[in-house]
Amino acid sequence: MKTIGLITNAGKNSGVGSRAFQLYRQIGKQEDIKLSLVMLDGNERILTTHPPTPSGPTSPKGYAGGTRGRGSLMRLPGILNAKSISWIRLAKHIPQFDIYDLSNQSLSFIAKKRHPSIVTVHDIVELTDPQDSGAQILNRYLLSGITHADRIVAVSEYAKKSIQEYFGIAQSAITVIPNGVNEGYFPIPNFASSIAFTQLKEEYKLGEKSPILLSVGSEHPRKNMQTTLHTVALLKKQFPEIVLLKVGDPGVLSGRKKTLEFIDELGLQSNIKFLGNISEERLNELYNIADALLFPSHNEGFGLPPLEAMAAGCVVLCSNTTSLPEVVGDAAIMHEADNADAFAQSVIDIMANKETRQALIKKGIERAKQFSWKESATKVLQLYRSI
Repeated sequence: MKTIGLITNAGKNSGVGSRAFQLYRQIGKQEDIKLSLVMLDGNERILTTHPPTPSGPTSPKGYAGGTRGRGSLMRLPGILNAKSISWIRLAKHIPQFDIYDLSNQSLSFIAKKRHPSIVTVHDIVELTDPQDSGAQILNRYLLSGITHADRIVAVSEYAKKSIQEYFGIAQSAITVIPNGVNEGYFPIPNFASSIAFTQLKEEYKLGEKSPILLSVGSEHPRKNMQTTLHTVALLKKQFPEIVLLKVGDPGVLSGRKKTLEFIDELGLQSNIKFLGNISEERLNELYNIADALLFPSHNEGFGLPPLEAMAAGCVVLCSNTTSLPEVVGDAAIMHEADNADAFAQSVIDIMANKETRQALIKKGIERAKQFSWKESATKVLQLYRSI
């Protein structure tokens, strides 16, 4: 029986983290494979394995705890206590496995010393277009193990092409296994007439006739919050009470700072609500009440929010670049990423034309059915067995 460590450093509600948790859940018990989920929690400086492994971490110098399958690092001063540095420290205490499945590119450095290893690459934007100048050197190290992997998995054809072009890796060395959509995203029957709907609108102080737009994700530069906010500003001329619900933490402090500056510059203080990280159940409810998801990203290795929105019956307005056309097909309205005028006009059109709106919703639901975690897990399982 092969033992496999599926390594993650992100929570199950994050884009890259959800893949690891969903694959672990879908693969489950196999006669020939024993799969363990290993979590490197950089914030809490804790490594956990599920289920706990007999060969779990011990208590070497600088490493406290030592219970089976669980341990915590000692706190270090200043920047040495940063989340990403904790990943590097925790990685030294990953239990021994026959195969190491590194679930995203920021864990690829582990492939330099642990073999055989699989690295899943969601994107390489931190190499091609660094989002945080202060973290460039560290990010290069975190992604430095991609070329050391025994197998490379890309989450989209676009991600695969990016890897090929940047590293000069042969096409045959990269397997594309797309993400799926969680079962928790679906249209809620008769939600508009439910008590939950009324309570939701009261909680967020949403007017009866206000257009509601959603923005889901971080505020890294590539997410293009500037175009999102410019779109809202254009729509405010026709819909003074328009509301944009911003879901997700900023990701980088400079991102939130710039977002707030744009809001002040455009006079949108009463039109934007920051919700932070919320539960999957709540996000599904928001997809169900929103008039559209606005997603004008400049660069996506895959783009889970548009897929989630389509599955939940929410109209998607997104950019026509990188991996997004692969994900949404003809089930979304796409524009150039910086064309706020076009995005605003599309919102006006779907608000005015119920038939167009319903046709997009129907297409989106059908499109989302093409992305199944079960199918992705089957392909990953085949990869495990081939090593």
